[in-house]
Amino acid sequence: MHDVTTDTGGGLTAPRLMQFVPNTDFGVEVKFDSTVSVYEVIQGLIIEQDSNDYIRFDFYYDGTATHIYSGSFTNGALGTLSTEGRKNTVISSGVLTAPLYMRVKRVGNTWTLSYSTNGTTWTQHHQFTRSMTVKAVGPFGANPQPAATPPTFSPKVDYFRSIGTGI
Repeated sequence: MHDVTTDTGGGLTAPRLMQFVPNTDFGVEVKFDSTVSVYEVIQGLIIEQDSNDYIRFDFYYDGTATHIYSGSFTNGALGTLSTEGRKNTVISSGVLTAPLYMRVKRVGNTWTLSYSTNGTTWTQHHQFTRSMTVKAVGPFGANPQPAATPPTFSPKVDYFRSIGTGI
């Protein structure tokens, strides 16, 4: 099991490729060439202060629909639906095939998550405010289902890059 949710007891154990960044405004974009088509496999971005304080942005499949998700963790606990950036939205009934693109921008304490299926037309999913001392950012893949045999998943990242200034 590779988890990205400390409040489930799994901890931040998902494989991730982190880039250290200065604690300034920035924007990043990632293109995934893998499809989330198995229940509870996840691919996305992690913005870390440390292993207990981070923001998670991701795509996942719940068995019937593809979702985009954002969740903010403070002291290892997920923020409530009304605080700190938690939002979960169905973006496709069924499997949404690759490629999938994700952009995250930080301006001060304002975070904006957008996604695209073609890299040209972008949809803003969520914007929220959260104070955080950023230390690293990077893509991740996870299979957090607490089953005897978690599903296998290998995310394929075509690119992960800075957009704008800051990194």
